[in-house]
Amino acid sequence: MNRKLLIRKLVYLSLMLPTILGLYLMGHPSTTKALGGQGSAGGLLARQRDRHRISQANLGEIDPTGEAMKLAAFGLRGPAATILWHQVHQQKMREDWTKASATARQITKLMPNFVEVWKFLGWDISYNVAVEFDDYRDRYYWIKKGIHYMEEGFRINENEPRLIQYIGWVIGNKLGTADERLEYRKLFIADDDFHGTRPREQRDNWLVAKEYHARALEILDREPERKATVTLLLFFSQSPMYQMDYAQALEEEGTFGEKARTAWLIAGREWRDFGRRPLPSSLGREHYLAEYEPLQQQRALALQRLEELTPGLREQIREEKRAALSSAERAAIDTPPEERTEDEMRIAVTVEENKLRVMHREVANRAPEPYREEAIKLAEQIDDYDARLFALSRDREVVNFEYWGKRADLESTKEAVEARRLVHLGLRAFDDGELQQARSLLDRGYAAWRKAFDLQGGRFHSLTRENEIADDIGETFRVYYRIMQLMGDEGDFPPDGFPLMDVAEDYRRMMISQGMAPPELQQ
Repeated sequence: MNRKLLIRKLVYLSLMLPTILGLYLMGHPSTTKALGGQGSAGGLLARQRDRHRISQANLGEIDPTGEAMKLAAFGLRGPAATILWHQVHQQKMREDWTKASATARQITKLMPNFVEVWKFLGWDISYNVAVEFDDYRDRYYWIKKGIHYMEEGFRINENEPRLIQYIGWVIGNKLGTADERLEYRKLFIADDDFHGTRPREQRDNWLVAKEYHARALEILDREPERKATVTLLLFFSQSPMYQMDYAQALEEEGTFGEKARTAWLIAGREWRDFGRRPLPSSLGREHYLAEYEPLQQQRALALQRLEELTPGLREQIREEKRAALSSAERAAIDTPPEERTEDEMRIAVTVEENKLRVMHREVANRAPEPYREEAIKLAEQIDDYDARLFALSRDREVVNFEYWGKRADLESTKEAVEARRLVHLGLRAFDDGELQQARSLLDRGYAAWRKAFDLQGGRFHSLTRENEIADDIGETFRVYYRIMQLMGDEGDFPPDGFPLMDVAEDYRRMMISQGMAPPELQQ
């Protein structure tokens, strides 16, 4: 009996040894060199983690407490995190912020490399918890606490660009766009605990946001494979936008002259650099936002050459297609658009798009024999240009590329900086009850704006319609009209000789169309 038991144990052992050896070869951890000795790359799993940079040593600092909690969860980290998150919600409902913060920290111990947890909890503290306090200094404390929370997460995930980018976004937008932004920005600049040795002139929240974003860019340059984790179009536009926000904040707070102008010049340069940065497109190849205009010119030249090779052919093909239409279809397209019935409008749109449209390839295929090959190549080029221009136009619209480039160019002119300075002083004079001085300053400011808009042959005229500049100037029109009333001027607004007559009329129409015009602008 004992002999059989021994044999059975030996069989079990012989079966277990290959399994144990396999597990060791697969899973034993890597070791580092010490005292001149040789380190080990570890087993297959350790080598794969290092190769793909997903081991904790690759991701960032190792937190012993977190590692212990993960072991204690026995593989049930997900359910445990869900239970803790429910506790956080209950503690927030009771406004027990200290316990809620402590419980939230336990979640990050269980799931330290889940970036969205750090982002969400940091945002929750900076936005949702902070607003529960009445004093703006208390709110600033909790905003900063949320930022520090995410910075702790970044130390554990130091190769994760999304987290450091998001920290910069909170610093910029929460401190720079809130109703209490003037107070927040002052507290932030004076916060030695947060900035440490950072020079005071670099402590503006928008510049610090830009600094954090630069660190995210460094990660992408160092580890290009992480570009797949972000939307590159928006990601690369963020840094010059922070610079523009900084320039706007300076002028909002009364800083003008060369400092404001330099801030806008830097913004314009960085926006142009962004336009020259290669970006993925919907066509599966890279493109540059700044190549839109050159491509338009190349397309126009190709189309012109195609028309030269096939004079009158496009119109001939269209007439042939028109002749093939039914009488109802011809009647619909012959009726002036403003006189069409609903059915005729539907028919006309369908016919123009599907039956009368002449494709470039159709023209090229019927080109005279000596020029047909060239015409077909030109048609293919034009179609390619159209696809590229369409993809570019969509991406440019997402970031409002043309507007912000033109805006930076305008704002960096001496005329625009002076216009903003004079209008700012005029509004302050009105607040102080100095009506005559306020009107004089506003008149001079509007005249300076007129000069700025008329620069470069009127290139900036489009900026006066339905955008931030129009809103900024339009809001001051209400003050100007109020000054006119208080000074006994019963005339209509805008008065005769007003330098921004076109801007005032555009603003009036826009506000009326949106149902937002005050009585003084409806006259």
